[in-house]
Amino acid sequence: MDSLIPIDVVESTTSFNIAGFQHEFLWALIVGTILAFVLGFGMGANDVSNAFGTSVGSKALTLIKAYSLATIFETLGAVLVGYNVIDTMRKGVVDVAVYQNSPDEFLVGQIAVLGAMSWVLSPLMSGTVSFVLYLLVDHVILRTNDPVKNGLLWLPIFYFWVMTFNTFMVTYQGSRGKSQTVPSSKFEETIDRVRSYSYDVTTPESPPSYRSPSSTVTDQENRQVENQSQGGAFDGGIKHFIFWLLPLKTRIQDQRTLRMFSSVQIMTACFAGFAHGANDISNSIAPLAALLAVYRTEDVLQTSETPLYVLLYGVFAICVGLWVLGHIVIRTVGTRMSEVNPASGFAIEFGAAMTALIASKFGIPISTTHCLVGSVVFVGMVRSERGIDWKLFSGIATSWIITLPIAGTAAALLMLLLKLSI
Repeated sequence: MDSLIPIDVVESTTSFNIAGFQHEFLWALIVGTILAFVLGFGMGANDVSNAFGTSVGSKALTLIKAYSLATIFETLGAVLVGYNVIDTMRKGVVDVAVYQNSPDEFLVGQIAVLGAMSWVLSPLMSGTVSFVLYLLVDHVILRTNDPVKNGLLWLPIFYFWVMTFNTFMVTYQGSRGKSQTVPSSKFEETIDRVRSYSYDVTTPESPPSYRSPSSTVTDQENRQVENQSQGGAFDGGIKHFIFWLLPLKTRIQDQRTLRMFSSVQIMTACFAGFAHGANDISNSIAPLAALLAVYRTEDVLQTSETPLYVLLYGVFAICVGLWVLGHIVIRTVGTRMSEVNPASGFAIEFGAAMTALIASKFGIPISTTHCLVGSVVFVGMVRSERGIDWKLFSGIATSWIITLPIAGTAAALLMLLLKLSI
């Protein structure tokens, strides 16, 4: 009997149903767009500031330069890699097929998620990567008799390591953002301009100082510190091995060596911003992308790709939050939690960025903020004589613990209220 119904009548009825659905839930799209901006604003003021806080704290970057680089690399990360995470968030976490016959419930559910979203995952992996990397820097450069010479030998390797890893993450399995929305020539031209601008911005104007003017270090003292730190390397026992393995906190680092790390730390800060754009922007904008997809097609399976303008909207919200309130968190992470210099900052930022970008490539939504704080704590415990401001860290850790149940409860209650109202 259905076969006797003209096709144009069926299409007209379908169009009418979608139009009616869109008219009924236009409010949800508007509210979701506003909430997505608010969430992105908060992430910009908090998460992005964390990514560049250690570079500002070590004086490798000024605040304005940090803001400029963050804006560029957040955008690149979101556009080039962010699609993997946004697909996971909008249709991989929830079984969307359950809502096949009730797209209205799925749509208001995204409103509830946007109203109370935060991610809490362990920063253990990030801290471990940064810890191991800093031990490598300490053993092959900082504790040697001639750290400047060894720094000149190893820094090109670190540069190559950072650039290769970042490039591989972008090119491996391709970028849907690049292939679908930007012509190849235009994409390459844009990358060249970004590279040129980044080089100008990342050149330190004046080398910072990392010890008091009254402090002097002679070659003899350097050798004494070296002998003290390595004397018990393999004399026997775990205690001697640990003493040999960990950095000597009282060692006064050579200024010239630390200055050499300024540029590579700025590069890893850009890397961290790229990783944040690839992961956290997708976290913040995924509910809006899902909401928009269902609103346009009334299909909760969301077979269409996420539009580029949705990602750029998330980037815009995050960058506004960064420029308006980012200085507060930058000060906390860069100077208050632990003492940071370019060498330790390099290890901190690269460990956090590598963890976040690998997770993004596999479509796993994590928090780059937690990765970075974990790296600061791991490296700060073994490097800084001042150690960690445990009172400050305990407050941050407490917020991680209480955020998930509070956000989940708030989202569930909001979902219940919205469900009762439709």
